[in-house]
Amino acid sequence: MNDSPPPSAPVSSRIWILFALLAVAALAGSWFLTQSLQKLPGGQLATLPILREVRQPFSAPERLGETRQFLDLKGKVVVAAYAYTRCPHGCAGVAAQMKKLNDAFADQTDRLHFVSIAVWPAIDTPEVFKAYATSLEIPDSAPWWWLSTDRDKTWAFMTDQLGFGPSREVPEAERLNPEDWVEHDLRAVLLDSNLRVRGYYEVMHPQTEVAQMAYEKLQRDITTLLNESE
Repeated sequence: MNDSPPPSAPVSSRIWILFALLAVAALAGSWFLTQSLQKLPGGQLATLPILREVRQPFSAPERLGETRQFLDLKGKVVVAAYAYTRCPHGCAGVAAQMKKLNDAFADQTDRLHFVSIAVWPAIDTPEVFKAYATSLEIPDSAPWWWLSTDRDKTWAFMTDQLGFGPSREVPEAERLNPEDWVEHDLRAVLLDSNLRVRGYYEVMHPQTEVAQMAYEKLQRDITTLLNESE
């Protein structure tokens, strides 16, 4: 009778089994975390992160003469960005990308809204914005507000509520251009129908391929949020 213990499994086999168990555990943990942290009302799974939520009111005169309340946009998907009509750094490009999106989603005018907010309202008054929007062939009926109000109030809202980087007045000695009055965030922000921030997009970037990728992602994410809100 042989009392010797049975041969153990090869070391390599045990390592592969351990790796497999760890992989299963990682997948299970990822699934559980997603289910736990990214639920939308009604139990729907969120497909985009929820970064912050707009809670404070913000009102401003619009290019067509009415005063608009940002919180009134609840119920719609929103794309917002700073605007500066004399910007030497890319604001015109941001507005152009938003115009492309407005045209691409022309059948969603009751569910998707755009907002351009003056970063330098001393220059970009509602009257200036009206002329500028007309030059971009944006009709008065477009779901697109062009807002202009007190500078400090605007900067506080854009930073504290929408999560943009802080803006600052550029000292004269630092200006690279006579119109280089202000340094500000050039990204666009996407909000869902509950006015929760779901993403930031560098749709105007020195590298055109980066800007194009950001634009395409923003377009996809808008579609995702429109589907979520159905």
